[in-house]
Amino acid sequence: MSLKGAILSRMYAPKVRHRLPGRLRLSVPLLKRVPEGREFLANKLEELFLLPVGVETVKVSFVSGSILVAYDVSVMGEESVLQWVGSLWRLIGEHYDRLEQLTPDRVDLVLSRITPLLQAALNENHSFDKRIDVPDDVWS
Repeated sequence: MSLKGAILSRMYAPKVRHRLPGRLRLSVPLLKRVPEGREFLANKLEELFLLPVGVETVKVSFVSGSILVAYDVSVMGEESVLQWVGSLWRLIGEHYDRLEQLTPDRVDLVLSRITPLLQAALNENHSFDKRIDVPDDVWS
């Protein structure tokens, strides 16, 4: 993990702003700092947040710097949602430099390569049991 990625993932880690059963609004100040023209990358986050069974919808807002997650309380609880978001956020921090270099024409390809790695590593608690090793060829 780069120093910049580590700092950003800790400093700007998602925090619960509001909660209702089946719904969490997370404050993610870093979203307000996404450079103009790079929104395409952050929009793909919504797809990754939807991976666990039980997450129903995800809305990312650059204006408010928030993520709204709706989930099925009969499938997963708030703690599971927070574990998943935290795990995904750490992964983003670990690969921040490479994500920052992605161009719009490469995002879908890279996402299609990362998604199976995430699905394979996802445990019953909706988090990762171990660090996910993303091979170099995923980025090329």
